[in-house]
Amino acid sequence: MPPHLHSPLGVERYWTSDRGLTALLVSLGLLIFVVLPLESSGLIGWGWLVVVDVWMAGVLLAGAAALGWQRLRRGFLALGAALALAMLGLKLLARSVPARWTEGCASAISVVVVSLLVALILARVFQEGPTTRDRIFGAVAAYLLLALDWALAYRLVDIVAPVSFHGLAWAPREHNLSAFVYFSLATLTTAGYGDIVPLSLPARSLANMESLTGQLFPALLLARLVSLPLARRPPP
Repeated sequence: MPPHLHSPLGVERYWTSDRGLTALLVSLGLLIFVVLPLESSGLIGWGWLVVVDVWMAGVLLAGAAALGWQRLRRGFLALGAALALAMLGLKLLARSVPARWTEGCASAISVVVVSLLVALILARVFQEGPTTRDRIFGAVAAYLLLALDWALAYRLVDIVAPVSFHGLAWAPREHNLSAFVYFSLATLTTAGYGDIVPLSLPARSLANMESLTGQLFPALLLARLVSLPLARRPPP
């Protein structure tokens, strides 16, 4: 462990600095590309599925720590903690009582929590200061969180309005969030493989908004990161 992390104060400073965004990106990458596919493959049992839920909540809480939520007002801190705990509780309830309403509530609150985290991460990335490697990693983490956010929204749409997709469907005890993430990433990057097609109007509207975001996000991100150092230069 690095010397600056030997004390609890050092750990706190790590998470509340820009370096916490790098740790968030690593955790998020493991969640999306390793943990969720293992969940969907059925290689892990029910007990490990609970670990998946705790892992996902932990990733979101790590993101909150990376943003230094303790610096905000206590009301915001309490709201964030309450939302994270409610998300975890509803996901665990959906595991034990797989029904349309439990899955729908868990997906809905997950969309809210992830959306708030994306907004806070982008505010941290774009705040005044040098364009560091950690901030760039934070922007990539926000991009992956956008894909996860839309995947949860697609899953919510399919729960509320069945047969919203061709080649993809939610069902009780069918842990296929990874498949929704796959479709979300394909849409966000405008790859569009065609094996999954949105059929309902809400699903198509979400897919259109995500594909548009996938085009605009990198352009706006690069423009902002490039303009930050230029804005700090003194006028000639």
